[in-house]
Amino acid sequence: MLAHRVGGRSALTNLINLKKLEPSPSHARLAQDEEPGGAGGEARGRGRLGETRTEMTTTRTHFTFRVDTWTPDGDSIVEHVAGVEDYQVALATFHAACERWPGTPITLRQGARVIEDSRRLRVV
Repeated sequence: MLAHRVGGRSALTNLINLKKLEPSPSHARLAQDEEPGGAGGEARGRGRLGETRTEMTTTRTHFTFRVDTWTPDGDSIVEHVAGVEDYQVALATFHAACERWPGTPITLRQGARVIEDSRRLRVV
């Protein structure tokens, strides 16, 4: 089993989506601790008292390096494991994935260029 999947999505994706929907406990605690007439709302520069402010979040989808697991025949990607900007972090992620899922075809790519492939025999 490559990853725990729920509803066709990985557990990490579900966790990220869940975190976006739920207010964090610290935010709930802050809202409860505010006193009427205290330094809230306008005083902190967050708008008028009682108004909620929606913050936009951006999820990155394009990275310099990517680690993917493949079908045994190598025809298609089973799961995108990681997207990373730093080469050394990407290489460490690739090796960790190879240890985690031995025998699974895994690649480290930079665009279309395959840097590492778990199916290649390395002789040093």
